[in-house]
Amino acid sequence: MNSSALDQPTRFVAPPAANPSRSSLAPISALEQTGVFVLRYSIVLIVLWFGIFKFTPTEAAAIQPLFTHSPRFAWIYDVFRVRVVSNLVGGAEIVFALLIALRPVAPHLSFYGSLGAVLMFLTTLSFLLTTPGSLALVDGLWVPGVAFVSRT
Repeated sequence: MNSSALDQPTRFVAPPAANPSRSSLAPISALEQTGVFVLRYSIVLIVLWFGIFKFTPTEAAAIQPLFTHSPRFAWIYDVFRVRVVSNLVGGAEIVFALLIALRPVAPHLSFYGSLGAVLMFLTTLSFLLTTPGSLALVDGLWVPGVAFVSRT
């Protein structure tokens, strides 16, 4: 490269779209619509199911060690009983699921439900780092440990 080329101002040009035949305004195919529908309502069903299960005594007891060992949530049992904490978590999960389900009629509310679900999943993942026995090394692979194994 010669020095005169270095003296020229640099022009930045946007790269071509990954799929030039499809703009952001192009309608999506029926297959894509079906895929989005299945994914969205699968998440709704799973989060709703988890939320409802939090209202049982079994799940309330199962999540107690996760909260107890978490630096962010250890204080919560000083304020609320075990079942109240579980019911609050379950209620939040149910709200997130219902908000996500509202996407066709209220996309702005669905956004908040999705954001809540992301925070819920990140919080759950944080328990892996704070709960003793939550991970075990089996055959060279980290898997859910004793803390996440069913006690039935």
